[in-house]
Amino acid sequence: MIENSTTKVVILNAPPSSGKDEVAKTFLKFNTPAPRGTVNSVMFSHKEFKSQLIRLTKTIWGIPDDLWDQLYTRENKETPSPFLGNMSPRQALIHTSETVIKPNYGKQYFGHFAAKTLNPGIVNVFSDGGFPDEVIPVVDTVGMENILIIRIHRPGFDFSSDSRDYLAD
Repeated sequence: MIENSTTKVVILNAPPSSGKDEVAKTFLKFNTPAPRGTVNSVMFSHKEFKSQLIRLTKTIWGIPDDLWDQLYTRENKETPSPFLGNMSPRQALIHTSETVIKPNYGKQYFGHFAAKTLNPGIVNVFSDGGFPDEVIPVVDTVGMENILIIRIHRPGFDFSSDSRDYLAD
């Protein structure tokens, strides 16, 4: 664990398409660099537990970045694609995570990767929290006192199409 960590973590926990990325972008609007000669600043960085998952999924399926960007949009995320064996991008991510990576490398794999990417001294805002096992390595790195989990509830949105869920206390 980082002793007396100034590294903070916010984990947004909500169902798919309920606004997590928009909330994360809002945090970034409040970045305030320290005035010259002072150390009083608040800086935010947008992170995702799934960043490594996306890289691995693209590699497994041989999907170049530009094609992935076309497939993984708000409009197409749930649409089956022949490039992904007739799975939707979300289904391909879930398959890679739950069938390929976690059974072979452990349920904390993506959390360990996320912990290694933390930016020290700032607030790291994860917009896709939903697996307790992924949060544990981040807690071990910065300490529970440096983590805030925000559960977002939006009427009409649930986890039925996702393998994540609300994080327990």
